[in-house]
Amino acid sequence: SRRLGYSTYNSSYAYGVSKQGTLIVGWSGVEQSCITCAPTLPVVWTPSVVWKNGQAVTRWTMQKLDTDGFDEMTYWFAWGVNDSGQIVGEGLNSQEQVGVIWTPLKNGKWKLTKLPVVSDHPVSEPFKINDRGQISGDLELADFTAWIPAYWKPLDPLRKTYSAPIKLGVPEGVTTCYAEGINELGDLTGECWNDDHSIDRPMHWITKNPTFFEVLTSPGDWGWSFSVNNNRIAVVTYGGANKCSSDTYTSCGGAVQFKSR
Repeated sequence: SRRLGYSTYNSSYAYGVSKQGTLIVGWSGVEQSCITCAPTLPVVWTPSVVWKNGQAVTRWTMQKLDTDGFDEMTYWFAWGVNDSGQIVGEGLNSQEQVGVIWTPLKNGKWKLTKLPVVSDHPVSEPFKINDRGQISGDLELADFTAWIPAYWKPLDPLRKTYSAPIKLGVPEGVTTCYAEGINELGDLTGECWNDDHSIDRPMHWITKNPTFFEVLTSPGDWGWSFSVNNNRIAVVTYGGANKCSSDTYTSCGGAVQFKSR
C-alpha cells in the first residue's frame, strides 16, 4: 500500500483471482477492527518474472484501480476478476453505493464504468464475473433495506456496454437475496432470507431462464453458496439442525451437484 502513495495504509486484502492465476484483486487500507473503519482503495496485483540468485521468481506488483469521477465514495472493494482481465467491485459511503466494472486497457491500466441499474432498485452490488463477461450480484433499494438477486450481460463482443440488470426469481416470504457464484454455463448461486432469518437458504439460478430458482437442500436450518464451478458443483455453508448445531456461530461445509436443465 505504501507504494501507492498512501503512507498510512498498512493492510491489504486479496479477494478474487482469475482462473489462470495471472490477476488478483482486492483492496487496501488501514488495519482496523472492521473493513469500513477507514477508507479503502480497490487494487489489482499483476505478476512479472524476475531473476534472483539465478532462479526465475514471480514478483507481484500492486496498483490502484481507477476511481475517478466517484470522489464521494470512500470505501472501495474489488470482488471478482475473469481471465480477460475484467474486474467487478463497488464503491460506497454511508449514504450511497455504486457497482462498477473495470475494463483492461492496452497500457496496463483499467477503465472504470458504472454498471446500469433500474429505477426501482437504484443501488447495485456486483460480486463475480465469468469468462463470458456475465456478472453476478444484487440490486438494492436506495435505503439498502431489501436486495434482489440479479446479473448483467455484455451487449457487444468487446464488452464495452452492459445490459440493464436482469432480475432473478425468488421464493415467497423472503426480503433479501444476492447472487454471488457464477460459472461459464450460466449457473448462479447465493442466498435468500427474510427479516427475522426464520428463512435463510442457499440458492441456485440459471441465466438462460431468469424466472427459475431452486432452494438448495442442506442438512442445516440456514445456509448460503458463494461459488459454483464448471462441473456444476456448488459449495454450500450451512448451520443449525442436528447436523451442525453446537452453538449459534457454528457452521459446516458441503457441496451439491446440479442436474442439467
